[in-house]
Amino acid sequence: MFNKRKNRYLAIFLLKKQNSYSIDGKKLFNPIDKSVEYKGNTYILNTSVETLSRGITLIFYLDIDSKKQLLFTKPSKDNIVDAEIIDLVMSKKIIKQLTSELGNTDYKNIIMFLIIGCTIGGLIGYLIGGG
Repeated sequence: MFNKRKNRYLAIFLLKKQNSYSIDGKKLFNPIDKSVEYKGNTYILNTSVETLSRGITLIFYLDIDSKKQLLFTKPSKDNIVDAEIIDLVMSKKIIKQLTSELGNTDYKNIIMFLIIGCTIGGLIGYLIGGG
C-alpha cells in the first residue's frame, strides 16, 4: 500500500554577520500555529511559502535581527500575506501596546489618589447636601 508520510516543518534561525548568514539554531514546529518561539522571541511564518524543501522536510529560514522570513525566490502576491498572518501580527502588536505600561504603573499611587478623591468627593457632597 501507499505509505504517505507527513511533512516536517523546520525553522532555521540565522544571524547576519557582515555580508553572510550563519546558523544560530534549528527548531521543528507545528504548521497550524504559524509561529515559532526561539530564545524568548516569537517569529511569525507564512507556511504556504517555504524557503527550501528537501524530501518531506519544508525548511523556513528566519533572520533573527529583523524577525522576518527569508525567501530565495519571489513568491506570488497571493501567497505572501493571508488573513491569518495579518491577524497574528496585529494581535501581537495590540497585546504589546496594552501591556507595555503595566510594568511602570505604581499601584500604590493609584489607590492613594482613588481614596483621596472619594474622601474629598464625599465631603463636598455632604456639605452641599446640607450636612
